[in-house]
Amino acid sequence: MRNVPIRTISPATPDAVVHAVAEAGAKGRHIEVIGGGTKRAIGVLGAADLVVSTAGLNRVIDYAPDELVLTAQPGVRIADLETLVAG
Repeated sequence: MRNVPIRTISPATPDAVVHAVAEAGAKGRHIEVIGGGTKRAIGVLGAADLVVSTAGLNRVIDYAPDELVLTAQPGVRIADLETLVAG
């Protein structure tokens, strides 16, 4: 079994994620999705053919503090969110 993925990508748009996952699925590839990479060993069952990093999906979409609502992409760092809501 391989320990190193064939490819690692960091899509910048949700559409790019959809395309990459669809392409990998069509080819029967195994995918690993990572955020900050701090807990990568948890839940990993085997070597991935493709690693999809969420680092490029790092925007806050909406923040309505009066409504206690925040919508963010999956690559936003917790420290950045903490700074935003503290501000």
